[in-house]
Amino acid sequence: MINKLELKRKLFHVAFGITLVILLNFNIINLFFMLLMLATIVLLSFLSIYFKIPIFYKFLEHFDRKQDIESFPARGALFFMLGSSLSVLLFEKDIALASILILSVGDAVSSIISYGYGRTRGFFNTGKLMEGTIAGIFCSFFVALFFVNIIEAFLASFVSMIFESLEWRLGRFVIDDNVSIPLIAGLVIFAIRLI
Repeated sequence: MINKLELKRKLFHVAFGITLVILLNFNIINLFFMLLMLATIVLLSFLSIYFKIPIFYKFLEHFDRKQDIESFPARGALFFMLGSSLSVLLFEKDIALASILILSVGDAVSSIISYGYGRTRGFFNTGKLMEGTIAGIFCSFFVALFFVNIIEAFLASFVSMIFESLEWRLGRFVIDDNVSIPLIAGLVIFAIRLI
């Protein structure tokens, strides 16, 4: 069963991602604003290692894992903004928005279902559960349909959620799925359009 903190984190993940997509879709914010948010998160994360910044620290207590608060505060938010910003920078608007939704919904649903209902270990990564991956594929597919066609939505969701179920490394560094999911989803849609 998913603990309260993880559930709050995943629900915030979905809400933040959907809000970000709505703001981008209606041109209320742009890449510059996202990069400013990313820089702010980096600065606050760095400062939070040494100081308890009152409002930011309260936020961390509610939404961050204890080990992350001590070693890498706001890690998830930082990588989420990095992956989202890269998507907006690299892809056309509809591809970027679909990719951010796949990240926001697919990753969260995958974790929630895995914690609550997962029983079957993944083929390539036994730390991931197949029920969560399948749920992530279907839910992210449906939300991606708001911006891309059915084939693009399905293949982007399928490929990115399969990649999410694996652990990717560059040397000793594990690639965070908040970065890899939207980039893989965007690349899949981009590749389909080239064909």
